[in-house]
Amino acid sequence: VNGSYVKVPPETGPKCTVYTIGNTKGLVYFYSYIIDLLSGTGFLEMTSLFYGYYSVDNVPLGLLEYHVPLAYLLITLAYLSMSFVWIIKRSVEGFKRSLIYNEDPFQSYCNKILAGWDFCITDVKAARLKHSSLLYELKTDLQDERLRQRAADRSLKEKTRIYCLRIFLNCVVLAVL
Repeated sequence: VNGSYVKVPPETGPKCTVYTIGNTKGLVYFYSYIIDLLSGTGFLEMTSLFYGYYSVDNVPLGLLEYHVPLAYLLITLAYLSMSFVWIIKRSVEGFKRSLIYNEDPFQSYCNKILAGWDFCITDVKAARLKHSSLLYELKTDLQDERLRQRAADRSLKEKTRIYCLRIFLNCVVLAVL
């Protein structure tokens, strides 16, 4: 037993099945162009970026047929799934990196010092380059550690000032947009 009610219209005239883009004549407000740009209506409706441009017909390609609506849908789904896979991949890489860097900082320095050197280097210039690279990496790590320590040692007054400044700047950016 189903208690739902559906009313089917008696007939559908050509008015209901044919869609025409309204041509704006006369005075047009500038914000209507912006609304059309953001919503994909108006002058953008029949461009190749939007679904209204494509026909509902199938395109014959020799023995095969190209289903335009199906292709439009499948391309969108493929793009979304590729984006999802890319996001997951980047998240996993970031998670691995955060696990490595969140370990004991002393262990990170030991790994860079003891395992960072390539003992197969025979050229003096290559050895100097590797030495300067390791030295630079250690200096930047120590500088990052100092900055983290300085941020952790901030007083409540300094933190409040920084957050107020950030909120003010975000409000300015939103006002400009």
